[in-house]
Amino acid sequence: MFVLELYGNLLLKSPLQFGFKKKLSTSHALYMLRRIVDYYVRNGSPVNVSLLDFRKAFDSVDHATLFQHLLDEGLPVGVVKLLARWYDGTYACVRWGTCLSECFNVTAGVRQGGVLSPVLLNVYVNSVIQRLQLSNCGCVIGAQFLGCIMYADDLVLLSQSVCDLQKMIDICVDEALCLSLKFNVKKSCVLRFGTRYLH
Repeated sequence: MFVLELYGNLLLKSPLQFGFKKKLSTSHALYMLRRIVDYYVRNGSPVNVSLLDFRKAFDSVDHATLFQHLLDEGLPVGVVKLLARWYDGTYACVRWGTCLSECFNVTAGVRQGGVLSPVLLNVYVNSVIQRLQLSNCGCVIGAQFLGCIMYADDLVLLSQSVCDLQKMIDICVDEALCLSLKFNVKKSCVLRFGTRYLH
């Protein structure tokens, strides 16, 4: 809570990330999705949508990469060192019936139920949004990039073009590899909206 109070403004990431932010919910993300689709369809353009889900994102956060992202966002070195020390001291063991394994150091993941954990996840996956914004692919209204919407570890990609949508998916896969994350194929799908939705 101390870190959030003092440095929360550095950790509040892209407005395209709706997860774990005050006064925002899935309803806001869905409303934005609906408005973007309606805008394009009303103007005679189809919208191709890909729904992607990061598999076990909270458990897969690489600590070294996370701490580097925090430094890149301007969090003071002392605070990052404190967090690194806190996470470095995380150990676990496995219980099987009445038997316990030896303890081992946990080198990935953010603490379940921790006040700071959702914010750390947002910082960690923000590079996906940044790369998509730089790609020149995806839906745009005016000068505003609206080609992706994120809610925690769920990602929606929006594009007029199927080719651009594929490029965006490729970017996400590449960035996920850099972040040691994987997509849950069973929870991912592609949809098409508009008059040519069957083509």
